[in-house]
Amino acid sequence: MVTRAGGYSSWFLEWAYAAASPLYDLIVWWGLLPLGGERSCRRMFVDWLGLEPGMRVASLCCGTGTMERAILAEAPEVSITGVDLGAGQLARARKLSSWGGEPTVVLPENPGRGGRNQSLALALAEYVSDMDTIDFLVAGTDGTTSAAGGIVDGNTWSDPAAARAALRAADAGSYLERHQSLFVTGPTNTNVMDLVIAAVS
Repeated sequence: MVTRAGGYSSWFLEWAYAAASPLYDLIVWWGLLPLGGERSCRRMFVDWLGLEPGMRVASLCCGTGTMERAILAEAPEVSITGVDLGAGQLARARKLSSWGGEPTVVLPENPGRGGRNQSLALALAEYVSDMDTIDFLVAGTDGTTSAAGGIVDGNTWSDPAAARAALRAADAGSYLERHQSLFVTGPTNTNVMDLVIAAVS
């Protein structure tokens, strides 16, 4: 998602938007409850918009990008440009994105080492290869390994042939360990859902 700033018509509006930005996501979540909640609304929006792969969407008054990121989770093949007056909201939209759920990995006959989160982390590494502005943390209870997932950046995908071979063999854990990209937390005694966090600098 690309974000672009607009402009305020008064200093009061600028102050009000800045003051509300830390609570913006909570306000959106609360406001969507009467419509069935955020998850229901994002599916409704995708169906209503008729989004198809390759489409480019302009979202006016995008705020912190909460709904736009949710739509991308349902339709990742589209491109969204968010526009908003609030510099505070856009700063939050650019800086940090997070997703929750559980990815699925199709295992080969003799899988290697590493669970679904390590596989997802390595797969994401390809998309940010040679970029120094974005980092991904992918974590959850991950298979039979001691690692919870992986932390990847633009340097993780430094050996494309080995990385693709590791993904095909469900052996992402071995690749991430060689590149010092495993995320090891030890037991957390919780199993709510897997988590993906993207930090953009």
